[in-house]
Amino acid sequence: MNAALLSGLLVLAAPEPAEESDPLVLDPIAMRYDKPNRVEWDESWDRFRWWQYVTTGVMGPGGLALRFYTEPPKNNFGDDILFDSAAQDLLLLDSVEGRGLARDIGNGLFYGAMVYRLVDDLAVVGLGHGNGDVALQMLMMDLQAYSIVSAVMWSTQLFVGRTRPHSERCDDPGVQDGDLGCASDDTNNRYRSFIAGHPASIVAAAGTTCIAHSRMPIYGGGWGDNLACASMVGASAAMGALRIMSGSHHASDVMFGTALGFFAGWIVPWAMHYGFDDDDDDDEMEAKLEESSGDNPGFAMAFVPVGPGGGVGVQVAGVVF
Repeated sequence: MNAALLSGLLVLAAPEPAEESDPLVLDPIAMRYDKPNRVEWDESWDRFRWWQYVTTGVMGPGGLALRFYTEPPKNNFGDDILFDSAAQDLLLLDSVEGRGLARDIGNGLFYGAMVYRLVDDLAVVGLGHGNGDVALQMLMMDLQAYSIVSAVMWSTQLFVGRTRPHSERCDDPGVQDGDLGCASDDTNNRYRSFIAGHPASIVAAAGTTCIAHSRMPIYGGGWGDNLACASMVGASAAMGALRIMSGSHHASDVMFGTALGFFAGWIVPWAMHYGFDDDDDDDEMEAKLEESSGDNPGFAMAFVPVGPGGGVGVQVAGVVF
């Protein structure tokens, strides 16, 4: 009787809880995958290999050599294909001034995206997070994407030799020095419409941005990293439209350029470095736990706040697996 009375007094004397709290769960699987909120290279990701350094170092300069140290492409192809005519009717601006403005805005987006990737890699990750290893891997993935775009784009432009949408008007008064490809001293640029390099490059930059920010909390995780990705995807869409509006490319040029950028900046980093499946580690851990459930059982515990009459107590619950 005295023991029962003492137990009751202890429960009544316990402080009232301000609010119900969640159980404190010790789960070995959850603890294994509760990664800290910091920027670091996961060892399950593949680092740059020696042959990737070599191919990146060859393709990038090789593309530049095709652009600046070869004879200008010839006028081999100038007809509209697929939906080119419909897209031009919808988007192509009528005035030289309007086309020039669209071209300048597109150039601004292009150079801004290139500078942003450099700042994101070196300043934010390298200096801000103090992780030179991750900064190097991200920088090399950017350069790898650009080198693929460079080699494919400039070799294609050289051998296809497609006229830009307004090249046939270069002899008209007021057009020659106003439209891209029509400057009197720039005949080298007149027949480089296919494939579109600006869209290819910025789509590639969007890919390396989105993948890196989805794998690491570079801006702290959440909306900051999502905004970085969304901004680059939006800039990619705007770039495609602007290149048609300015008369710089046909719509089919933009479509093929976008496909090239998607391959270089999205598919290649996924396939060669980060991996496509985020759940591989979880599946592997669960498989190991199932295999060990017979001979080497594990356990999980939970501490649950309970108590009659508004008092406080603690209950321990567990499960063996």
